[in-house]
Amino acid sequence: IKKREKRKYSLGKLDDVPENTIRYSINRQIVFDINCIPPKMIESLFEIDISFDNLERLDFDLWSYSMDELLPLIAHFFDRFDLINKFKIDRKTLYNFIIQTRESYNSSNPYHNFRHAFDVTQVVFSFLTTCNANEYFSDIEILSLLISCLCHDLGHPGINNNFLSATNDILALQYNDKSILENYHSFQTFRLLQIEDCNILKTIPKSDVKSIRKDIIENILATDMARHIEILNKYESIVGSFDKTKKEHLLLLKQIMVKTADIYNPAKVFSQCKYWAELVQEEFFKQGDNETALGLPISPFMNREDSDLPKMQIGFAKFFIVPLLNLLNQVVSIPTVINQLNTNINNWTSISQLTKND
Repeated sequence: IKKREKRKYSLGKLDDVPENTIRYSINRQIVFDINCIPPKMIESLFEIDISFDNLERLDFDLWSYSMDELLPLIAHFFDRFDLINKFKIDRKTLYNFIIQTRESYNSSNPYHNFRHAFDVTQVVFSFLTTCNANEYFSDIEILSLLISCLCHDLGHPGINNNFLSATNDILALQYNDKSILENYHSFQTFRLLQIEDCNILKTIPKSDVKSIRKDIIENILATDMARHIEILNKYESIVGSFDKTKKEHLLLLKQIMVKTADIYNPAKVFSQCKYWAELVQEEFFKQGDNETALGLPISPFMNREDSDLPKMQIGFAKFFIVPLLNLLNQVVSIPTVINQLNTNINNWTSISQLTKND
């Protein structure tokens, strides 16, 4: 697995972009001026010779690709369902949207960065293609799903909702301590789409845009882990009689798919699973360091002086991932994913035992 690149921009030729094209708002969001990049340079990023052969696989390895190579893969997500033609989306606008999205993620975050956003989008893409979940959804819903996934952590500061509340952060005040980051990500998504050169929805009828907006908001807000049990229980109550003609059933399925993709790492091939877990842990440690510096209690699993990665992964997988995958599997067939998750739990258990023996 390739290590994360430490980059300001991934292309050397983008280093010539003037510093004053980037500014920080009070909410720490990077605002990147897409117009500072020559159109031909943008197009060249999406003309990289790259294969899409493995993109629909549930065991796709994004670490085999550079940051720039991920860009044409994202464009392919839209091409695969012919969304560009169906909604008359200008291709240059799509490219601008993808680059603007990438630059709006915090590359200094070990975990909540653009790679994670790509990863979540690719997993849902696999559900739609390999697992045939696309049969349940309209083109508008598929478009909404792709945007939801790509933007679901837009502008993430690398700390969680509890930290924002505990420190009376401006975002906590703005969103009244309720799904703080998820509301913020939704806001940043539509702020980005208000940029004329990035608005991939501008050719779509307003009535459909209203539906897309509702879907995106619902999907992103569903990723708040504080609502995990609530959403899981709602889905469980209808899954036995799932009806693809009922909007409320389809909404819950979309939310469950996005939620699953968001916390899917424990079910990946173990080498990837372990690396993602290490990235999560490092981001946790950074928050724990901040809590120590501020005199706050250190949150669970965020103390780098008292860590147990196998225990954290086993507990998270058993309590959150196992029930989630089992319920999703009743509508979207993912038996190999469940098998891999069980293998990973066993691997973490073995590592934990070896650690205790040492």
